[in-house]
Amino acid sequence: MGKIKQIQRMITSREAVQNENALYVFKKRTELKTVEASTLCLYADARYKLYINGTLAAIGPCRRSSEVGYYDKVDITPYLRVGTNEFEVRVLQLAVKPEPESWLLLESVMRNGNLALCIWGNLGTEAFGTDESWVCAKEENVRFGFEQGYRNYNAVQCYEFTSADYGKELRFLPAVMGGEIYNLDSDIRGRTISPNPVTERPIPMMYFAKKEFVNETNGVYDAGYETCGYVRLRASGKGEIKLTYTESKVFMENGKRYKRRRDAEDGIVLGDCDRLKVDGALDFETFWMRTFRYIQIETEGEVCIDSFDFLETGYPLTTYDDYDFGNETDNKVFAVSVNTLRRCMHETYVDCPYYEQLQYTMDTNQQMLFTYQLTQDRALPEKAIDDFAKSYRVGGLTQSRFPTNTVQFIPGFSLFLIYMLHIHAKRFGDKSFIRKYIHVADGTLQWFEEHMDGYMVARTNLWDFIDWPKEFVDGCYPEYAPMSVYSMMLADALEKTAELHAMLGNSVPSYTALAKKIKADVKARCYDEATGLYADTPLKGHFSQHQQFWAVLCGMETGEAAKQLLLRSEQLSCKAMIAYNYYRLRAYEQVGMYDKADEIMDTYRGLVALGCTTMPEHEREDVRSECHAWSAIALYEFTAKVLGVTYADGKIYVKPHIGSRPYAKGTVATPVGGVYVSWKQENGAFEIELKLPEGETAILTMPDGKEMTVQSGTYSA
Repeated sequence: MGKIKQIQRMITSREAVQNENALYVFKKRTELKTVEASTLCLYADARYKLYINGTLAAIGPCRRSSEVGYYDKVDITPYLRVGTNEFEVRVLQLAVKPEPESWLLLESVMRNGNLALCIWGNLGTEAFGTDESWVCAKEENVRFGFEQGYRNYNAVQCYEFTSADYGKELRFLPAVMGGEIYNLDSDIRGRTISPNPVTERPIPMMYFAKKEFVNETNGVYDAGYETCGYVRLRASGKGEIKLTYTESKVFMENGKRYKRRRDAEDGIVLGDCDRLKVDGALDFETFWMRTFRYIQIETEGEVCIDSFDFLETGYPLTTYDDYDFGNETDNKVFAVSVNTLRRCMHETYVDCPYYEQLQYTMDTNQQMLFTYQLTQDRALPEKAIDDFAKSYRVGGLTQSRFPTNTVQFIPGFSLFLIYMLHIHAKRFGDKSFIRKYIHVADGTLQWFEEHMDGYMVARTNLWDFIDWPKEFVDGCYPEYAPMSVYSMMLADALEKTAELHAMLGNSVPSYTALAKKIKADVKARCYDEATGLYADTPLKGHFSQHQQFWAVLCGMETGEAAKQLLLRSEQLSCKAMIAYNYYRLRAYEQVGMYDKADEIMDTYRGLVALGCTTMPEHEREDVRSECHAWSAIALYEFTAKVLGVTYADGKIYVKPHIGSRPYAKGTVATPVGGVYVSWKQENGAFEIELKLPEGETAILTMPDGKEMTVQSGTYSA
């Protein structure tokens, strides 16, 4: 049971209007004499929430691509009871196109514009699913959208505005049979392909757990940390309620918003809102998750808030909990970084859970690497790679963010998918997985070959985003000319793709030859003898740190010359922001300058000292997103460098970076299991304890450079 063996029919409402944003409620009651193991599969266009006997049991379906949808498989046994069981499914229908002068609701949720629900499975030994015995009603008393107040962009927009009749008696009518769905391996010979091919979701269901607010002051409720959840409120009386959500307290000066202490008592709550009308009793739960640390409740009229809590949600990331990095500050930096990653892991990775909830390749490249260091679960990283690959079109690029209903291309971001494939290959050695997507890497490289100025990547009419320093214009160089950083990244991607082909038994010498020509052209046109730095473009009118890092990472500069280049780059005013520090540190590591990591990490320590409970998009006071997991680099630095554990080509490596720490301990994930490390240094002596997965060995490098192959045990130097 579970996999679709034949065509499945969906149900809908006779009141449904094509291409509308609307909420419908489907219901069915059934009697059970006993409770036995029961499983349901569910699909909806576009989103559903399943309640069984009044308890939330599932939310979905898993976010899909434009080609293939997913159905969810749910064990519902814990929610059943002997006697009458009531099934309620709230289905959100979403418009394919936005209304005039508005943005799309839930931009990351693909949809067909229909209202559709399909359930099949079993209650014990009896088949159970959607048919005409279900009833359906349209919830006319809620409107979805968002108020354009202090800003005018939000890719989520699924905020709710209810009337006083919301949640009261609905007009239920018998459901009617709608379209069809089928599995990709169903027999569809002779049939045209409908919009609804589906396959079982490749990742676990999201978790949801009841949480209480830690305190309330003058109507402002504090969750204690930034989180994501379904907000629940019960109220009575007559009047209106406004719920305003914010990631942190802010300050307004001269009409502009600034962030300083995120938990400042004199800070204000500014953000998106739900507006609810009350006439009698109100029992409200947001249909879509909200992202917040603080929620402000404002009321008008005679309204009493009877209860207020939330169901926290996200990807069920299971991590180790035995970390100690030698001081409380770094322990807090790590905990905040873990929380950041959690808040950015859902049915896809997301760049920021508050404003966009979109999966971007640059962000995801780092998020998946951080995930690998914390857990053996590879489901979400592999889904992310598959998502981006599905956005590829022959002759073009992968989309910079996907899944999404609005197309965007950032050329450099397509290279990050190649980096993701390379990281996956080095970690897992899974040839069958890489073989599925190598054509996307080849096609991407071909696009770059066709968009070159000499052997440098040319500017195009697309968004050439790099990073967010103030000196850039919309995230890119101020000079419109061939880009040194994209060219260096391309050279690196060519060599990494050649490695992937070699892993598969293929030979592509043209890739390494082209990479060599790119490096030579960039050096000839962009290296400035006067400054000893690489310019942003051949015009040599502007210099930033970014291409200095990539000159090292792509192998253009090596040895002492590379080290001096990086030292000179520290004097530049156009500096990399906190997310880009990951690449900065990889360059420093490559030339033996990793001792500077402690100084770089002071930026993240400073953010925690400001009350950040997640890592923001960048460190400026005018930062928009308070939660951007591309900034959670401590998850890599503290596990791969401080504890020293990495895994590549089937081998465990342990090479701790000691610095001035007295000790560090914790468990790092590898594909073969967790590796526990506990080291300490005292009076010039160093001791390290290792606990490896059973039957495994590790290549241990001691602080004095001595390398040895070891098993579990304690080693001294």
